[in-house]
Amino acid sequence: MMAAEQHDWADDFGLMLPSVNARAADEEEVIDQVDDIQDQIEQFEDLKFSNQADAQAKARQLVDNLEAFDRDTMRANAGLGLGLAIPPSNSLSFGFFANANLTATVRGELDENDLDLLNDIANGVRPPATTDLDTELNSRGRILASAVAEAGISIAHSFMLSNGNALQLGVSPPKYVQLQTFQYTEEISDFEMMISTVTNTKLTKAASTWTSVLLMPSVLKTSGTPASSSKT
Repeated sequence: MMAAEQHDWADDFGLMLPSVNARAADEEEVIDQVDDIQDQIEQFEDLKFSNQADAQAKARQLVDNLEAFDRDTMRANAGLGLGLAIPPSNSLSFGFFANANLTATVRGELDENDLDLLNDIANGVRPPATTDLDTELNSRGRILASAVAEAGISIAHSFMLSNGNALQLGVSPPKYVQLQTFQYTEEISDFEMMISTVTNTKLTKAASTWTSVLLMPSVLKTSGTPASSSKT
């Protein structure tokens, strides 16, 4: 479209203002499940010395909730982009583009040993008072995320065909591309805190990188920066 003829009233350049989009899908209510599980762990810890029967009932609820949490997934996507185009002259048309995209997946992972532990508590095999669920549960939540940012220059030209139609061709020479990947794993008792930490640190840092890309000239560069953090 950069090479197409413009209206007489068109300005000397075209600007696509920064476009922002965001989507999230949590049909299985993963975040709510995490909240419920953490609440039940706290309630168990409060009851294990004072009311053994209620503590055993909480252990049974945790078995059901952890089984429901296993492999449930939440997905989120956010993007940012802008473009600048100079209308065609007798030779070439030029344009600058930049965009960034973040995709993240949150998934629950059940540890079978947790079911054995909780069933032993629920069935009276193991006294609740001897158990610390904050440290002994190993079921996890995992966040996988990727951030891609790119910036480049487009060149286009329009050719008139013998039948009177116009053929418009465009290319994007080498461009700047940056890729970052993240993987975080945390035990279910601390998972909500981990989500907050990730949001306020690594993903914020990635957003800062995208902003730099949107403001810098196009350069040939590709890079991948894998990062991972896990707690076992």
